[in-house]
Amino acid sequence: MVDIQRGPGHSQPHRHHLSRFGLPPAAEYAYRLMNGAAPSFSSQPMTPRHSAALAPASPLHRLLAGLLGIACLALLLVAASLTPDPHGLGTHQQLGLPPCGFYLVTHLPCATCGMTTAFAYAAHGHLLAAVSVQPAGATLAVLTAMTAVVASWGAVSGASLAPLGRWVFQPRVILSLAAWVLVSWGYTLLTALGIIG
Repeated sequence: MVDIQRGPGHSQPHRHHLSRFGLPPAAEYAYRLMNGAAPSFSSQPMTPRHSAALAPASPLHRLLAGLLGIACLALLLVAASLTPDPHGLGTHQQLGLPPCGFYLVTHLPCATCGMTTAFAYAAHGHLLAAVSVQPAGATLAVLTAMTAVVASWGAVSGASLAPLGRWVFQPRVILSLAAWVLVSWGYTLLTALGIIG
């Protein structure tokens, strides 16, 4: 932790004089430094949270990040090898998977129908087509590509991805993604019924 001490002939500024301007800690530090303060290091230890955020990734974590990046890249390569079905669903059958049971019974798409098609469109660089088929699928395809890049960077550089992981797995983030999947399902249902599109 860094503390600020005034040099000889200077009086210690009152913190409330700075805080009333709403200055963040970094700006307050710069302000005091420019006014003749000298930095000194206190013996107060860093909190475990700060230490974990600054610590480099362990070899195991770098390996896991590399595997995650490879898995995401492989998923995108498989999607790029598929031909998007012009009907907007059924592309997964090119992988030897059976048709959607929900669609066979109701003749309406389920919540995940069209996601493979959206991935295929996105992997071919047709993002607008991916969004028009399945918005949530297009979003997941973009997130997969971003994860491949970030995870690969973490594996190569050794930077810890723990802060990012903690943010991603917050309940509000997961609930927001689940809500987006439901909204996208409503969109595909309305499209299948001919109400929109």
